[in-house]
Amino acid sequence: MPMTRLLALFAVSLLTLIGAVQAQPVDGGHARVELVTDRAVAVPGETVWFGLSFEMDPNWHIYWENAGDAGIPPSIQWSDDFPFGTDAIGEISWPVPELLPILPGEIMDYGYSEQVTLPFPVTIPENALGDYRFSGTANYLICEDICIPESVELRLLLSAGVTQVPDQRGAALITSALADNATLFDGTAHITEQDGQWLLSVAGEQVEGVFGDVRFFPRSHDIQHAADQPASIGPQGLQLQLTPADADAPAPEALSGIVRVGDAAFDISATTGAGS
Repeated sequence: MPMTRLLALFAVSLLTLIGAVQAQPVDGGHARVELVTDRAVAVPGETVWFGLSFEMDPNWHIYWENAGDAGIPPSIQWSDDFPFGTDAIGEISWPVPELLPILPGEIMDYGYSEQVTLPFPVTIPENALGDYRFSGTANYLICEDICIPESVELRLLLSAGVTQVPDQRGAALITSALADNATLFDGTAHITEQDGQWLLSVAGEQVEGVFGDVRFFPRSHDIQHAADQPASIGPQGLQLQLTPADADAPAPEALSGIVRVGDAAFDISATTGAGS
Protein backbone atom coordinates (compact mmCIF):
# COMPACT_ATOMS: atom_id res chain seq x y z
CA MET A 1 0.00 0.00 0.00
CA PRO A 2 1.45 3.44 -0.90
CA MET A 3 2.89 5.44 1.99
CA THR A 4 0.50 8.34 1.34
CA ARG A 5 -2.46 5.98 1.68
CA LEU A 6 -1.10 4.60 4.95
CA LEU A 7 -0.58 8.11 6.30
CA ALA A 8 -4.13 9.08 5.34
CA LEU A 9 -5.56 6.02 7.09
CA PHE A 10 -3.44 6.72 10.16
CA ALA A 11 -4.60 10.34 10.23
CA VAL A 12 -8.27 9.34 10.02
CA SER A 13 -7.85 6.73 12.77
CA LEU A 14 -6.03 9.25 14.97
CA LEU A 15 -8.72 11.90 14.46
CA THR A 16 -11.46 9.42 15.28
CA LEU A 17 -9.59 8.37 18.42
CA ILE A 18 -9.07 11.98 19.49
CA GLY A 19 -12.77 12.68 19.01
CA ALA A 20 -13.69 9.64 21.09
CA VAL A 21 -11.30 10.63 23.86
CA GLN A 22 -12.54 14.23 23.95
CA ALA A 23 -16.25 13.35 23.93
CA GLN A 24 -16.34 12.73 27.66
CA PRO A 25 -19.36 13.87 29.67
CA VAL A 26 -18.85 16.49 32.37
CA ASP A 27 -20.70 15.92 35.65
CA GLY A 28 -22.54 19.10 36.60
CA GLY A 29 -24.02 17.63 39.78
CA HIS A 30 -27.31 16.09 38.66
CA ALA A 31 -26.56 15.58 34.95
CA ARG A 32 -23.69 14.40 32.79
CA VAL A 33 -23.36 16.88 29.95
CA GLU A 34 -21.30 16.82 26.77
CA LEU A 35 -20.89 18.57 23.47
CA VAL A 36 -21.15 16.13 20.55
CA THR A 37 -21.02 16.37 16.76
CA ASP A 38 -21.92 14.09 13.87
CA ARG A 39 -18.50 14.59 12.26
CA ALA A 40 -14.97 13.72 13.30
CA VAL A 41 -13.79 15.36 10.06
CA ALA A 42 -16.00 17.85 8.21
CA VAL A 43 -15.70 18.98 4.60
CA PRO A 44 -15.25 22.76 4.16
CA GLY A 45 -18.49 24.47 3.17
CA GLU A 46 -20.85 21.88 4.64
CA THR A 47 -23.24 22.28 7.55
CA VAL A 48 -22.67 19.82 10.37
CA TRP A 49 -24.73 19.09 13.45
CA PHE A 50 -23.58 19.70 16.99
CA GLY A 51 -25.56 18.62 20.03
CA LEU A 52 -25.76 19.51 23.72
CA SER A 53 -26.35 16.12 25.30
CA PHE A 54 -27.69 15.46 28.81
CA GLU A 55 -27.95 12.30 30.89
CA MET A 56 -29.89 13.20 34.04
CA ASP A 57 -30.19 11.64 37.46
CA PRO A 58 -33.44 9.69 38.01
CA ASN A 59 -36.46 11.98 38.63
CA TRP A 60 -34.58 15.13 37.58
CA HIS A 61 -35.49 17.18 34.52
CA ILE A 62 -34.43 20.14 32.39
CA TYR A 63 -36.58 22.41 30.22
CA TRP A 64 -37.86 22.89 26.66
CA GLU A 65 -37.53 26.19 24.78
CA ASN A 66 -40.73 27.27 26.56
CA ALA A 67 -40.40 25.97 30.10
CA GLY A 68 -44.11 26.42 30.88
CA ASP A 69 -45.17 27.93 34.19
CA ALA A 70 -41.65 27.92 35.64
CA GLY A 71 -38.12 27.13 34.53
CA ILE A 72 -35.34 28.22 32.17
CA PRO A 73 -34.20 26.39 29.01
CA PRO A 74 -30.54 25.35 28.64
CA SER A 75 -28.12 27.65 26.85
CA ILE A 76 -24.46 27.78 25.83
CA GLN A 77 -22.14 30.74 26.31
CA TRP A 78 -19.36 30.27 23.77
CA SER A 79 -15.78 31.30 24.40
CA ASP A 80 -14.50 34.47 22.72
CA ASP A 81 -12.26 32.45 20.41
CA PHE A 82 -15.12 30.39 18.94
CA PRO A 83 -13.95 29.11 15.52
CA PHE A 84 -15.71 30.57 12.47
CA GLY A 85 -17.58 33.15 14.60
CA THR A 86 -20.90 32.61 16.34
CA ASP A 87 -22.79 33.64 13.19
CA ALA A 88 -21.99 30.13 11.94
CA ILE A 89 -24.23 28.64 14.66
CA GLY A 90 -27.91 27.94 13.97
CA GLU A 91 -30.82 27.64 16.37
CA ILE A 92 -31.46 24.56 18.51
CA SER A 93 -33.88 22.06 16.93
CA TRP A 94 -35.81 21.20 20.07
CA PRO A 95 -37.16 17.63 20.38
CA VAL A 96 -40.81 17.33 21.36
CA PRO A 97 -40.95 17.82 25.15
CA GLU A 98 -42.60 15.87 27.92
CA LEU A 99 -45.38 17.21 30.13
CA LEU A 100 -44.03 17.93 33.61
CA PRO A 101 -47.04 18.36 35.95
CA ILE A 102 -45.39 20.05 38.93
CA LEU A 103 -48.67 20.79 40.70
CA PRO A 104 -51.59 19.14 38.88
CA GLY A 105 -54.12 21.68 37.66
CA GLU A 106 -51.98 24.62 38.74
CA ILE A 107 -48.36 24.38 37.52
CA MET A 108 -47.36 22.63 34.29
CA ASP A 109 -43.87 22.67 32.82
CA TYR A 110 -42.41 21.32 29.58
CA GLY A 111 -39.06 19.60 29.42
CA TYR A 112 -36.99 16.43 29.37
CA SER A 113 -35.98 13.70 31.80
CA GLU A 114 -33.50 10.82 31.67
CA GLN A 115 -31.63 11.63 28.43
CA VAL A 116 -31.90 14.24 25.69
CA THR A 117 -29.68 15.78 23.01
CA LEU A 118 -30.38 19.31 21.79
CA PRO A 119 -29.03 19.53 18.21
CA PHE A 120 -28.03 22.70 16.34
CA PRO A 121 -26.33 23.28 12.96
CA VAL A 122 -22.88 24.78 12.47
CA THR A 123 -21.69 25.95 9.05
CA ILE A 124 -18.07 25.15 8.17
CA PRO A 125 -16.38 27.94 6.14
CA GLU A 126 -15.22 27.19 2.59
CA ASN A 127 -11.61 27.93 3.57
CA ALA A 128 -11.55 25.82 6.76
CA LEU A 129 -8.69 23.34 7.07
CA GLY A 130 -7.11 21.65 10.07
CA ASP A 131 -8.18 21.16 13.68
CA TYR A 132 -10.63 23.46 15.47
CA ARG A 133 -11.37 23.51 19.17
CA PHE A 134 -14.80 24.59 20.37
CA SER A 135 -15.35 25.54 24.00
CA GLY A 136 -18.09 27.13 26.01
CA THR A 137 -20.15 27.02 29.18
CA ALA A 138 -23.46 25.17 29.24
CA ASN A 139 -25.93 26.69 31.70
CA TYR A 140 -29.11 24.88 32.67
CA LEU A 141 -31.69 24.68 35.43
CA ILE A 142 -32.29 21.12 36.62
CA CYS A 143 -35.12 20.23 38.96
CA GLU A 144 -36.61 17.49 41.10
CA ASP A 145 -38.41 18.68 44.25
CA ILE A 146 -36.04 21.65 44.15
CA CYS A 147 -34.39 23.44 41.24
CA ILE A 148 -30.63 23.91 40.98
CA PRO A 149 -28.77 26.01 38.38
CA GLU A 150 -25.76 24.09 37.08
CA SER A 151 -22.92 25.06 34.72
CA VAL A 152 -20.31 22.93 32.99
CA GLU A 153 -17.31 23.79 30.82
CA LEU A 154 -17.43 21.86 27.55
CA ARG A 155 -14.86 21.30 24.80
CA LEU A 156 -14.91 19.59 21.42
CA LEU A 157 -12.38 18.98 18.67
CA LEU A 158 -13.55 19.07 15.05
CA SER A 159 -11.26 18.74 12.03
CA ALA A 160 -11.86 20.08 8.53
CA GLY A 161 -10.40 18.17 5.59
CA VAL A 162 -11.04 16.86 2.11
CA THR A 163 -12.63 13.60 3.25
CA GLN A 164 -15.67 13.46 5.51
CA VAL A 165 -15.37 11.19 8.54
CA PRO A 166 -18.44 10.62 10.76
CA ASP A 167 -18.40 10.56 14.54
CA GLN A 168 -20.51 7.44 15.03
CA ARG A 169 -21.59 8.05 18.61
CA GLY A 170 -22.33 11.74 18.15
CA ALA A 171 -24.20 11.06 14.91
CA ALA A 172 -26.39 8.46 16.64
CA LEU A 173 -27.35 10.86 19.44
CA ILE A 174 -28.08 13.71 17.04
CA THR A 175 -30.01 11.56 14.55
CA SER A 176 -32.21 10.23 17.36
CA ALA A 177 -32.86 13.78 18.63
CA LEU A 178 -33.75 15.09 15.16
CA ALA A 179 -36.13 12.15 14.72
CA ASP A 180 -37.90 13.37 17.88
CA ASN A 181 -38.46 16.84 16.37
CA ALA A 182 -41.93 17.81 15.26
CA THR A 183 -42.73 17.65 11.54
CA LEU A 184 -43.34 21.04 9.90
CA PHE A 185 -47.08 21.21 9.28
CA ASP A 186 -48.23 22.21 5.79
CA GLY A 187 -52.00 22.17 6.38
CA THR A 188 -54.19 24.84 7.96
CA ALA A 189 -54.34 25.87 11.62
CA HIS A 190 -56.78 28.47 12.97
CA ILE A 191 -57.85 29.89 16.33
CA THR A 192 -61.41 30.96 17.06
CA GLU A 193 -62.95 32.27 20.26
CA GLN A 194 -65.74 30.22 21.78
CA ASP A 195 -67.41 30.83 25.17
CA GLY A 196 -64.30 32.32 26.73
CA GLN A 197 -62.07 29.58 25.35
CA TRP A 198 -59.90 29.38 22.24
CA LEU A 199 -60.60 26.63 19.76
CA LEU A 200 -57.51 25.47 17.87
CA SER A 201 -58.50 23.75 14.60
CA VAL A 202 -55.90 21.80 12.63
CA ALA A 203 -56.66 20.25 9.22
CA GLY A 204 -54.66 18.75 6.37
CA GLU A 205 -53.37 15.53 4.87
CA GLN A 206 -50.79 15.07 7.63
CA VAL A 207 -53.49 14.78 10.30
CA GLU A 208 -56.07 12.83 8.32
CA GLY A 209 -56.81 9.62 10.17
CA VAL A 210 -54.47 10.32 13.10
CA PHE A 211 -55.41 9.03 16.52
CA GLY A 212 -54.13 9.07 20.10
CA ASP A 213 -53.81 11.51 22.98
CA VAL A 214 -53.62 15.13 21.84
CA ARG A 215 -51.63 17.97 23.42
CA PHE A 216 -50.58 21.44 22.32
CA PHE A 217 -47.22 22.78 23.52
CA PRO A 218 -47.16 26.57 22.95
CA ARG A 219 -44.03 28.63 22.41
CA SER A 220 -45.63 31.53 24.27
CA HIS A 221 -47.50 32.04 27.53
CA ASP A 222 -50.83 33.00 25.94
CA ILE A 223 -52.63 29.95 27.36
CA GLN A 224 -52.90 28.35 30.79
CA HIS A 225 -50.29 25.62 30.67
CA ALA A 226 -51.85 23.49 33.40
CA ALA A 227 -55.40 23.58 32.04
CA ASP A 228 -56.95 20.55 30.38
CA GLN A 229 -57.11 20.61 26.59
CA PRO A 230 -60.27 18.73 25.55
CA ALA A 231 -59.79 17.44 22.00
CA SER A 232 -61.84 15.94 19.22
CA ILE A 233 -60.44 14.10 16.20
CA GLY A 234 -62.27 13.78 12.90
CA PRO A 235 -61.44 12.27 9.51
CA GLN A 236 -59.77 15.49 8.27
CA GLY A 237 -58.12 16.83 11.39
CA LEU A 238 -58.59 17.78 15.01
CA GLN A 239 -59.68 20.50 17.39
CA LEU A 240 -58.41 21.42 20.84
CA GLN A 241 -59.96 23.67 23.45
CA LEU A 242 -57.37 26.00 25.01
CA THR A 243 -57.83 28.20 28.08
CA PRO A 244 -56.39 31.72 27.70
CA ALA A 245 -53.97 32.89 30.36
CA ASP A 246 -55.90 36.16 30.50
CA ALA A 247 -59.64 35.61 30.40
CA ASP A 248 -60.17 39.09 28.92
CA ALA A 249 -57.54 38.76 26.21
CA PRO A 250 -58.63 38.28 22.60
CA ALA A 251 -57.19 35.37 20.66
CA PRO A 252 -53.71 36.27 19.36
CA GLU A 253 -53.16 36.94 15.67
CA ALA A 254 -50.76 33.98 15.64
CA LEU A 255 -50.05 31.10 18.02
CA SER A 256 -47.00 28.93 17.43
CA GLY A 257 -46.21 25.57 18.96
CA ILE A 258 -46.29 21.81 18.64
CA VAL A 259 -49.38 19.63 18.39
CA ARG A 260 -48.69 16.08 19.52
CA VAL A 261 -51.11 13.36 18.46
CA GLY A 262 -50.20 9.92 19.74
CA ASP A 263 -46.66 9.25 18.49
CA ALA A 264 -46.79 12.01 15.85
CA ALA A 265 -46.02 15.70 16.36
CA PHE A 266 -46.50 18.73 14.11
CA ASP A 267 -44.96 22.19 14.26
CA ILE A 268 -47.76 24.66 13.61
CA SER A 269 -48.39 28.38 13.43
CA ALA A 270 -52.10 29.05 13.88
CA THR A 271 -53.77 32.29 12.82
CA THR A 272 -56.96 33.90 14.06
CA GLY A 273 -59.98 33.09 11.94
CA ALA A 274 -62.44 30.39 11.03
CA GLY A 275 -61.02 27.02 10.10
CA SER A 276 -61.96 25.28 6.90
